[in-house]
Amino acid sequence: LGEYKEKYMKKNINFEMVKELNNRLRKLGQYNSLKYGYVINSLDDNASDIVNDITNNLVDEKTGEVLFDAQEFNKLVEDTLYRNDILISRKTEIRTGEFYNQTKQKKGGKGVPLKSNMPIEKYGSYTSINPSYAIMLRYEKNGKIQQRLVGMPIYLIKSPDCEKYNYLKNLLGLQENKLCEIISKPIPFYSLIDWDGQIGYLVGASNNVELCNGKEFQYDKEFYKENKYVLNEIFNSQKRGLNPTIYNEGLNKIIIYIINKIEKEYKLFANLIGELKTMIDCSNLDVYSVEEKENIIKQLTKMLNCKSDNANFKFLDSKFSSAFGKKNNRIISKCKLINKSVTGIKESYYEF
Repeated sequence: LGEYKEKYMKKNINFEMVKELNNRLRKLGQYNSLKYGYVINSLDDNASDIVNDITNNLVDEKTGEVLFDAQEFNKLVEDTLYRNDILISRKTEIRTGEFYNQTKQKKGGKGVPLKSNMPIEKYGSYTSINPSYAIMLRYEKNGKIQQRLVGMPIYLIKSPDCEKYNYLKNLLGLQENKLCEIISKPIPFYSLIDWDGQIGYLVGASNNVELCNGKEFQYDKEFYKENKYVLNEIFNSQKRGLNPTIYNEGLNKIIIYIINKIEKEYKLFANLIGELKTMIDCSNLDVYSVEEKENIIKQLTKMLNCKSDNANFKFLDSKFSSAFGKKNNRIISKCKLINKSVTGIKESYYEF
């Protein structure tokens, strides 16, 4: 918004002349005689009188019904433009391809035997096993019935059930004669999951699982309008000659806004809030340079992407994490699978 006027209109518009021309045509009833005119951004405050004139003129003379309410239309357009919601939808996948890392590991560890007749304890194994999908497994361990989301390796997809269960028992250290059963159909990767209020995409699984953020970040309309030029300069490198003091204050507002929103709305990162506030001191943001503040905003935004991106804060201090926000090695025993239509209008759940 605002760019439209500069790109598609002459910069020096005489709005009084436009209004006078409209009034003259209205009095003469010569609406069809106008061959040339101005394209205006109806959301521009300078054009508000013209917009009102349009609404007032488009009224049914007999019933008084407003045929076209330009102000209401403008509000709808503005709300849509400032929604900054691109409706992310990830394609789910059942993976195929390489079974595992071909590097051989020393004997005694967990993994896949080098050959069926070569025990792991004696000959070693292949590790870094690539999963095809996840399943929910119910099992007995230490006298308790438990369940857990685990990965099913690619190399076992077409194997007999007995081989699959042998792998799963070995993976979780289960006893041979205890309960071990798969209680779900294959769960594809990039399925959207609600894990105790934490919304994420399933991106990896073995004995534990890895999630990435599944809740799209967006700025509230009024905050977005207030800080749109600062954000435009950060992410699009479009220098608008903003006053350095105003720009710096805008950076401070955006950093505080994002961190507060993470704390309030992103349960997936709840355990990281303390560390995040230690790395970024919101009570004293003036200790950071403009370039550092810009990078802080970019890294926080990167962490909130709906994919396996992480924030790198080593530019602030070498002891800080270069993969802040990574959500791997998670144990999920209960969750909801969220199924959304492509349009995002329909939604259903399946709970384990």
